[in-house]
Amino acid sequence: MHGARSALLSLIAMLVAAGCSSVPKAPPVSTVDPPAPAEVTTIRVALPGGESTLLTEHLIPAFEAEHSNYRVEAVSFEKVQSLKDAIAKREVDVVPSVWFSPAEIPLFTRPLDSYVVKSKLDESPYDGLLDGLARDGRTYELPYVAYIGTFVYNPEMTKAAGVTIPADAWTWDEFRAAAARLKGNSGGTKVWGVDTHEHELLLELWVEGKTGRPVWEANLSTLREAIGFFHTMVFTDETLVPAPVWEITANSITAKHSRKRFEALTTGRAAMAFEWSDIRRLSVDMPEVKWDMAPMPHVPGAKPVLPVVLRSLGITTSSTRPDAAWDFIAFATGPAGAEVVARAGFAPPYRSEETHRAWKENQQGYPPGVESIWSATWWDSWNTTTPRDQSAIRDFELSKAQNWALSGQKSIDEALAWLAAHEKGQ
Repeated sequence: MHGARSALLSLIAMLVAAGCSSVPKAPPVSTVDPPAPAEVTTIRVALPGGESTLLTEHLIPAFEAEHSNYRVEAVSFEKVQSLKDAIAKREVDVVPSVWFSPAEIPLFTRPLDSYVVKSKLDESPYDGLLDGLARDGRTYELPYVAYIGTFVYNPEMTKAAGVTIPADAWTWDEFRAAAARLKGNSGGTKVWGVDTHEHELLLELWVEGKTGRPVWEANLSTLREAIGFFHTMVFTDETLVPAPVWEITANSITAKHSRKRFEALTTGRAAMAFEWSDIRRLSVDMPEVKWDMAPMPHVPGAKPVLPVVLRSLGITTSSTRPDAAWDFIAFATGPAGAEVVARAGFAPPYRSEETHRAWKENQQGYPPGVESIWSATWWDSWNTTTPRDQSAIRDFELSKAQNWALSGQKSIDEALAWLAAHEKGQ
């Protein structure tokens, strides 16, 4: 027994010495801490009124996908004052400028010039649009989408009338002649050559193209010629629908009409229509109507100008994370965001070859005339026609005069005589 025990102990000793133990060694304990998770910064973005899906469904998800260190919180406001209160409480970082008047923009958003310079942003694809957004020589906002004012027509109606709509450009006189051939009568119902309630904008475009200056700077002779052109279309040619009668008070003007966008075009009561659109909605507004887009008319020798209203983003004056806010704005309004906007079917103000290509790849169903939005010069009608100081008074009074004349409430002579007397303080 004693011999067996000694033999067993000797065998164990030999196995240990030979390194044949089957018992694993414990791994060494690490003294290095695991990497800390990346800090996530929240950027709070106020949504514009009305259409906001471009931000919530397209731009914000695309930004977050490329920037894992950021989370964007979209915040809705029903009233301007609620937004202003939130800015005062430092609860908003990025805000659409549509919430503010031009005079208020510097009060609630900070200048972006240093960010633009530091980021070396290529401004050329904006094609001069940033100049119209400047306030006292400073940039407070950058645009991420454009809503476009354009002529849309029914190709079947133009073909039946023997009218060919040009693809690139036509003059106001050619436009007027085409409208005269397009008017008619269908089953006892009058068919207008052109339907719109944006008579004032058409007048502004005519004057801007004729003089190169804003309408409120036009002299009475130019105004008489401009109003006379459209007055003839309304009351002599009977091709342009009369302007809606405005409800005018001492401080406000309200258009009184209840028709839907493109209603006359979709019901066959007009062959052409001038309306605002985000392009993407044209097929939504007219799902059962064949349509195409006509170029904007222009004065001889001038380049066609397409009126647009820009939606822009700025950094609030109270933001506690302005650098993060800039990163979002630079993405949404620059080349990366522009491609997102284009693929979503909207019109991006940042118009580059890459943006155009992205738009074409994803919008195969649009008619050929829509291509004109990429070649035309864009004119920011909101910022150009929103006066800064004393011009606001003249713009307001001019709006009254043109509406009186083009709605038939006063003659051109009466409307302009009132305007001249009012300007002299009579």
